[in-house]
Amino acid sequence: MNPSLRVVSAVMILALAGSARPAERVPAASSPDAPKRLAVPEGNGKPVLLDGLFAPGEWDDALKVPIHERIDLFLKTNSGHLFLGLKFEDAAGVIVDLWMTSDDKTVYQLHSSGQLGEGTLSLPAADEWPGTLIGYSKDWDANEIKSDSKKKAQWQAAGRPEGEYRKVLFPSDGKEFQIVLSKFPGRRLKMRFRSGDPEGLVIYPKNTDLKSADGWLELVVDVKKPAADDLSRPESDAVPSQGVDGPLPGKPATR
Repeated sequence: MNPSLRVVSAVMILALAGSARPAERVPAASSPDAPKRLAVPEGNGKPVLLDGLFAPGEWDDALKVPIHERIDLFLKTNSGHLFLGLKFEDAAGVIVDLWMTSDDKTVYQLHSSGQLGEGTLSLPAADEWPGTLIGYSKDWDANEIKSDSKKKAQWQAAGRPEGEYRKVLFPSDGKEFQIVLSKFPGRRLKMRFRSGDPEGLVIYPKNTDLKSADGWLELVVDVKKPAADDLSRPESDAVPSQGVDGPLPGKPATR
């Protein structure tokens, strides 16, 4: 990847930088007792609408993990899918890159900004953008950053605070992922993510990288039912990533 494009990516992230039970909590990541491994519970079938709003009841059957002072992680499985939520204190314009592996070798990069994107890399990785395709996702889906140039222009013409445009017109609490578990050959997954929110950059777990999966958070899942649907977005609609926030050139994939 062109080094200048990698710098642009970093700068933009920093700039943006039926019965339910209460979600179970575990110690925060800053605690000495923070987990290195989590058993992901089977949900009660309550659907999650991937809109980033974390509607009441959607995540009550999930494991809730406060992993940062301004981020909570939600985890559950249902019908062969892993549901993963990242709820932010301030989710306006949040960009997330999620890396997952089940063998400590092949890693899938799941990217969510103005569009979704996917990349595949092998550890140790020399490049964190391994030919990532924006507009393409296979066996997973998530919400994207919403925007409307016409509404934004009207907002600005009315003299309203520019920083409030997305919060008012396109509110969001974070990122909601739905991942088909058959994408991975094993059932002990490891995950690492990087997010850019209005307060800055967060990497979790801390002090991890793409040289190896050492220190990544391990997720143990128990699949009771096969996946019932296909969440893929066709590769024909995808464009190579330039390492910046979307939407990027090319036809956006449709759900």
